[in-house]
Amino acid sequence: MIRISGIAALALALLAPSAAMAKKVCVKDEGGYYWIFPTVKALKPGKAVALSGVYLRLSAPVAGTAYMDFTGTVRIGVLVHSMAPFDAFGNNATVTIEGDSAFNGTGFYDSDGNYVADAPAAWTSVDCAEALNPS
Repeated sequence: MIRISGIAALALALLAPSAAMAKKVCVKDEGGYYWIFPTVKALKPGKAVALSGVYLRLSAPVAGTAYMDFTGTVRIGVLVHSMAPFDAFGNNATVTIEGDSAFNGTGFYDSDGNYVADAPAAWTSVDCAEALNPS
């Protein structure tokens, strides 16, 4: 019985840090709109992490990837799923950002689906309390 309890305790101890490594990241874009990524795993040089979240301007789901290169620069690419049924007149869009591990950075939007930049993009990290309760 003691051996089983010890194994169970070890398993829990090994699992606990991985849950703690994910953090909520919130950013504000150049238009004043918020992006929320509730579970971003720790970024490490040479590693990519999956991103999922929401773009509050459109109440649209967001999916993508963040990759930290060996200089510490973080490259972020996301797809905003804003097409119907969410917005019958909208379309999906992509955003690419080059920045830091807090997602501060600049890049471009492609809002018409032709894979060419349509407008510059800028993200600034904010406290998630601000993003969830904007004034």
